[in-house]
Amino acid sequence: MSRDLAMYANKQNPNLKHPSSKQHKYPFEDEMVQNSFSWFSPLCFESLSDTLIKDIVENTLGEAVFPTYSYARIYYTGSEMFRHVDRSSSEFSVSLCIDIDQTINPWPLEIETKDKKTVKVFQNPGDLIIYKGNNLFHWRSKYLGKEHINAFMFYVRSNGHKKDLKYDTRPLLGMGSDTRRLNSEQQFKLFPTIH
Repeated sequence: MSRDLAMYANKQNPNLKHPSSKQHKYPFEDEMVQNSFSWFSPLCFESLSDTLIKDIVENTLGEAVFPTYSYARIYYTGSEMFRHVDRSSSEFSVSLCIDIDQTINPWPLEIETKDKKTVKVFQNPGDLIIYKGNNLFHWRSKYLGKEHINAFMFYVRSNGHKKDLKYDTRPLLGMGSDTRRLNSEQQFKLFPTIH
């Protein structure tokens, strides 16, 4: 994705900036990453996941895919993403860098390959990586910068055994997780991730 489009996405999301409250410094963090702001299915990334990014994924894989969901996260100083695999509706994961703190050394996404080697992926705004998110462990070590913004988009093969997870079992993209027919646990029982 172009750096200009990454900058545009960053500017179109004022809600991503400084969402703290008096009660809790990070009111929208999730269990995966503390000291962060997380947002399930932001509309601009849902739209990109079904257009520009979907085209990139399909051209890279050489096959058709369905978008499942998107996610945005701002990592703040001290954030650490724990080692994990993505959930069942994340057959293919896309990590798209939106903005970085240019005053520190690049902060890599670390991925463990099937032969147990760690690969460090360094990204600049507009860079994306496609990987098998529910097959490969991945993580980020403690963040030392001020702010790092990433968008995540997830896909399943449109002709694969997980095709019923299209839109994360929501009626359509852009809707909240409360509209899913199958929650994460139910999805996992039907389609266990492979480690």
